[in-house]
Amino acid sequence: MVAGQKSIIYVSLILLSLFLVFGMTGCQEVPDKEDDEEDAEEEVEEAEQEEVFAELLRMHETTLAVIEGAESTVEESVLDQIVSIEKEFEEEENDNGEENNNEENQNNEEDNNDEDEKETDSPDEIWDKVQDDTANLHEMWDDIAPDIAEEDIAQEEIDSFEELLDDLNSTVNGEEFLPTIENANQVTRDISTFMMPFSEEIYPEIFEARYHTRAIVLLSSQENFQKAQENFDSLDELTELIVEDLEEAAEEAQEDEDEENDEEENEEDEEDENNENEDEENNEDEGNEPGEDVAAQLEKSVKNLGTALENDELETVNIKANLVMENLMEAIVAAGEEAEDENGLDTSM
Repeated sequence: MVAGQKSIIYVSLILLSLFLVFGMTGCQEVPDKEDDEEDAEEEVEEAEQEEVFAELLRMHETTLAVIEGAESTVEESVLDQIVSIEKEFEEEENDNGEENNNEENQNNEEDNNDEDEKETDSPDEIWDKVQDDTANLHEMWDDIAPDIAEEDIAQEEIDSFEELLDDLNSTVNGEEFLPTIENANQVTRDISTFMMPFSEEIYPEIFEARYHTRAIVLLSSQENFQKAQENFDSLDELTELIVEDLEEAAEEAQEDEDEENDEEENEEDEEDENNENEDEENNEDEGNEPGEDVAAQLEKSVKNLGTALENDELETVNIKANLVMENLMEAIVAAGEEAEDENGLDTSM
């Protein structure tokens, strides 16, 4: 009787063990498969968002080309200097890491030749090119409009932007200089808004700050200092966000660097002394982290622009606005380096 009970117990234990083994295996297979599917969907969605963001960048660049083209048709330009700063930075970022020095020199020569050709273009020919750029803007927008509509963006904003594109098209066709650059600048403002759902970095805020900086120059040239001040207030608020982001990134970068240095010192005791000397030299050369330097420079330049605006000094406003734009472009570079360090992203403009 006892032997029979033991047999039953042994058999029960074996069956229970088999049940647990196969049960656990079966439970693990389904979540793994579901996780793989979710990961694949996330990768596809992320790739689609990156493509929309890249198209918005191309739209922004094309809009600057519209402003630049319109500016070249008049003797007294308004936004020519400040847009030139933006274009120069963007071209440098596009060239970085893609070409060797010989190719860069060759491109510079070609760029100079292109500039010579632009000088010989008649106003009608320039407006034809501006019309082509405007048509490209419409085509690019048509490609991404469905993606924008799927995001948390009010339909009113989308409708308003499409009306703005139509207005820009009308002023370009009419070869109206001032309305064209005003409409084009407003296009850049809306593009920065549409960037929001597609970027976790500080890019949209920087692009909106660029819009306000141009608007300040544009309005000041018309002696509309009150409206220019309103744009400055918006610029000042955005600057606080940008500075905070850059400073946080600089602190994180410094912490990561300190951790790496500590690990190296623990692993290679023999090189401790050399590493410490190198660290001291690097700290002396670098001072603050790059993002922190850019943040301080941006904050200072915006403050100086505000002072010039309060005094209604048009010439000084233009000079200070150019400095603000330079620092905003540097902020894009710093934010791009942060994104590449964290995510391995290619953030060239």
